[in-house]
Amino acid sequence: MADEQQELRRINWNEVFAFTHIFKSFRMAIQPSKMLLALGAIVAVYVGGWILDGVWAIGDQRAIRNEIATYATARQADFDAAKEAWKKDRPRRAAQLCADATNEAHFLAAYTSKLTPGRLADAFAQRLSTANADMTREKPFEVKSAESFRANAEEKWHKVVSQAGDEFDAQVKRIGRLLSDAHGDVEDKIKN
Repeated sequence: MADEQQELRRINWNEVFAFTHIFKSFRMAIQPSKMLLALGAIVAVYVGGWILDGVWAIGDQRAIRNEIATYATARQADFDAAKEAWKKDRPRRAAQLCADATNEAHFLAAYTSKLTPGRLADAFAQRLSTANADMTREKPFEVKSAESFRANAEEKWHKVVSQAGDEFDAQVKRIGRLLSDAHGDVEDKIKN
């Protein structure tokens, strides 16, 4: 009987602090095979979402900004009017995006404004000025307005957006080349 009472008084700490079982799972969690399986699952979810985004974009099924909140809070007629206005405005926005990208690719104003004043910024500005002068000798640059892209945007706004993406890619490559050359110029000035 005394042994039974002793047994009843004994506390099972594993049951009292059940959360400590999580620490036992740590050894299993750090196994490379389990970690690779988890990484594979994360990559599969990302790639699957990316593919589905592309599929929905083809069918013009993207959600507009704050669409869900507007749908939940606005009357149906107001929501439909706002969505229709957004769709009608796509060509104008696409044309403006393409014009901005084309002009920015020439002037690189957004990038140069981010450079910290100093030797590299000065060398980059000099390289940009020289490159722009060389380009305008071959073919004069004219600032593009959104209206110059508007006709194409009315027909195929998504192609104009794609063109803006191409302009952005060209801009990034141009920045890379000019920055590399400017970096070399600064190194030469420092060495001399």
